[in-house]
Amino acid sequence: MNMMETDIHDIVEERHFSGAPIVDVDLYSDEAMLNPVPLHRRIREAGPVVWIPSTGTFYVAHWATGRKIFQSWQDFSSARGIGIRDAAEYSRTRTPSLLLETDPPEHDKYRSIISRLLSPAAMKRMRIEFEERAEELVSKAIEKRFVDLANDVISPFVINGMANSIGLPKDNREQLLIYGELTLNLPGPPNARTQQSLDRARDAGTLEWVAQSMRREALAPDGLAAEIFKSADTGAITEGEAELLTRIFLSASVDSTTYSLINGIRNFLDHPDQWSLLHDDPSRARDAFEEILRYNVSVQVLHRVVAHDMELEGVRLKTGDRIGVGMRAANRDPEKFPDPDRFDIARKPNGHLAFGVGIHGCAGQMVSRMEADILLGMLADRVAKILPAGEPEPFITNAISSWRTLPVELVPR
Repeated sequence: MNMMETDIHDIVEERHFSGAPIVDVDLYSDEAMLNPVPLHRRIREAGPVVWIPSTGTFYVAHWATGRKIFQSWQDFSSARGIGIRDAAEYSRTRTPSLLLETDPPEHDKYRSIISRLLSPAAMKRMRIEFEERAEELVSKAIEKRFVDLANDVISPFVINGMANSIGLPKDNREQLLIYGELTLNLPGPPNARTQQSLDRARDAGTLEWVAQSMRREALAPDGLAAEIFKSADTGAITEGEAELLTRIFLSASVDSTTYSLINGIRNFLDHPDQWSLLHDDPSRARDAFEEILRYNVSVQVLHRVVAHDMELEGVRLKTGDRIGVGMRAANRDPEKFPDPDRFDIARKPNGHLAFGVGIHGCAGQMVSRMEADILLGMLADRVAKILPAGEPEPFITNAISSWRTLPVELVPR
């Protein structure tokens, strides 16, 4: 029987000794990653906290419980990694994130540096950079009419806009996509996806390129990275930490925004009436992006480690247990969102968990929202219809499901 069609009573076989319902599924299969909504619905119906034997982790698909976990860093730690594996297992290849995989007081130091980095003046300069990129790419795409929107517009818009703002060298920036795919796979199970991305990065010399490109001498003196290195000059952080912060800020800004925008355009292909609403009023672009993040956020789940013995929603958790917050599942929770399976760019309020909440909420979410506002707004203003022009190629990692290609026809206004 197809797991996506299995009744929840068939999925829940028994209860874990913690009291959690057992949901025996593979959340990392291609099928589950590409079409998770039915499975998430059934997990949500099983209970607020369930046990997934295949990963050896607890899982939360309810919005309220997920938000509680994100807000309670003292109870649910990020310091051992945000995937199903302990960060120490893959630290030689992917250094743990100084923003997402540390707790206070260390986390406060790094977070404050990034917060100061995104000053109003810096955001204004970045907006000019991204508007220039959007103007160039959208104009060319409309002229061609038939384009791969993922690779002809969205990916170069995000990558080059962020890389220029940070001050990254202009050569071989496509390495960022290879590096991004690797970092998205490593925290998940050591499966074929992980090995393939490791092989690809090794063959392309990606890790060496990233290490060299994040050094002070390789970066432009007037970019955002230069501001990060000023904190090393004052002794607030080390030179190595400045390199890591630059890498983490760039990688996180590129991956999540790129695939969220790609998913968003796919949403509009499936719901052309919503594109018509946006085309009629491009000022809705920011609201549209919030609904994209709720409806089809690219990142499926973030994990935490239980800091002390406790009880959560009637389930007994032990110190060291790993628990995942399924943001994509929580964003379809009917207890929070009326008619949650409807894509509605006019939905307000929109309290999605796509960027997390609390001290570990996405540090670059202002940048992502700005990028989406610029690109979606410009496309909506100039394109009356976006029509499918071929079968898109799926893009699946252990953290994200999206589309590697997105062939479309752009019908100008």
